[in-house]
Amino acid sequence: MILSKISQKNSKKEQKKKLKADPLGGLPLEDTMYYFGRESRRNLEGVHPELVIVAEAAIKRIDFKVIEGIRHIDRQRELVKEGKSWTMDSMHLVQPHDGYAHAIDFIPHPFKGWEDILSFAHVIMVFGEEAARLGVRLEFGGNWSKKDYPHIQLSR
Repeated sequence: MILSKISQKNSKKEQKKKLKADPLGGLPLEDTMYYFGRESRRNLEGVHPELVIVAEAAIKRIDFKVIEGIRHIDRQRELVKEGKSWTMDSMHLVQPHDGYAHAIDFIPHPFKGWEDILSFAHVIMVFGEEAARLGVRLEFGGNWSKKDYPHIQLSR
């Protein structure tokens, strides 16, 4: 009898968790708060404050790591040469009008590989919602003809 009541109680808790879940990923939207580690924080240094604010709002809802923010011109040249970037006009570069990078690259956590588009889409969905709530216009590399799923930038 006691075990039956405990089982029913646990079942009700699980049902409540399911009701609060994100319909795309089953991730709880409440009672969960992630935070940036040292590497992500370091990679956000020099990134435009509006993009940082959106990232900080998104990390409270879904786990991801910022793998690159500001990019130096030599690294950009190297990435273009390797075919990993398509332009020398990257928003990762310091923008002359304000001195900030206007882009970040991220990976979802846990990282299951570059082909795990659904995990990237979950993070992008949360970024989009938080950007809309905060009044910040963003562009997502996953929407481009040459897909760049980890890339998020302020709209040009």
